[in-house]
Amino acid sequence: MNQRQHPLAISIAGKLRQAFRAGRFEGILPGERELVAIYNVGRETIRSALLQLEQEGLITAPIARSPRRILLSPSLQEAIAPPRPTEKQASIGFLSSVPIGRMPQGILAELHYIRNLFEQNGLDFHIHEMPWSIGNTPENRLARLEAKNNHDCWILYHASCETQNWFKKRHIPCIVRGTSYPTSKLPCLDTNWGATANHAANHLWHKGHRNIGLCMPEEKLRGHQLVKKHFFDFEAEGWNPVIIPFPADIASTFENLERACSENKEITAFVTMRGNQIVTLLSWTATHAISIPAQISLVSLSYEPILTHLYPPIANYEINAEKSVRRLVRMISHLLASKNTSSAFVLPEFNPGQSVAARH
Repeated sequence: MNQRQHPLAISIAGKLRQAFRAGRFEGILPGERELVAIYNVGRETIRSALLQLEQEGLITAPIARSPRRILLSPSLQEAIAPPRPTEKQASIGFLSSVPIGRMPQGILAELHYIRNLFEQNGLDFHIHEMPWSIGNTPENRLARLEAKNNHDCWILYHASCETQNWFKKRHIPCIVRGTSYPTSKLPCLDTNWGATANHAANHLWHKGHRNIGLCMPEEKLRGHQLVKKHFFDFEAEGWNPVIIPFPADIASTFENLERACSENKEITAFVTMRGNQIVTLLSWTATHAISIPAQISLVSLSYEPILTHLYPPIANYEINAEKSVRRLVRMISHLLASKNTSSAFVLPEFNPGQSVAARH
């Protein structure tokens, strides 16, 4: 696909034509950096759109240290045709095994930003809630879904290894919102789970904690595997993490917590993958009259808004949703232009809260 066929660049070129008709730039076009800020896209997309307008004779060619000029008089600006109806509007599909009603607040915030940015740039955005995409045999359903929608690019959220491999084998442009499996090696955007797990382990160890309950959701996602690996690979004297399965069923989770604490009576801290697991832990500790953090410390490796409404404030790791989305949009822009894009792993900000007590 060449630059002229790039759907996102075509959309930006159309927006610039509209700006010309309105006389917004008064004969002088802003620089590339300013246009990037105005339209919330990457510089390569802006350059592709400008090349298209240059080839149409609407702007001058670039000259060193001089701004481009708009080659139209006010009377001719009205004659600029709107984007041709044959120009294809790029379409993005968001495939999730998690229903919207059960998504973490952080992901819902990202979806809000994604939809707004895509609408600003003339891109269609569709969410597909498909619980089977976390399963082991999604191939036939994926084939029907892709044939029906035929998106230009997909975002895969909570997708199984088999789902990722299906997209990989068919060379369908996609980005994993999460960590891709080694077999698919798809471009992905996720928390740097290795660095996050190492930081949490180091923080707890320096606070005197040695026996840690690591609460793991039942989904076997790649990010979960990385956290488990780095927690167990953390090398420090006396470090002894214990895996506590954390299924969706509260009764089963309570049973697992009872069993873990019975078999490992020296556990002094729980670490969760998700912020909403903290609520379950607080319910369990309340039933046993366990004080937080005097008797048990709590750390969440992700952020949920509810954590700011709990007392004591829970130690957590927070990703800036808006910045993550801007990075995701840049990655999608590269794929729409038939360019390779690299995976991005985001370092979250640590909010220490007041839920970790020193143990000496």
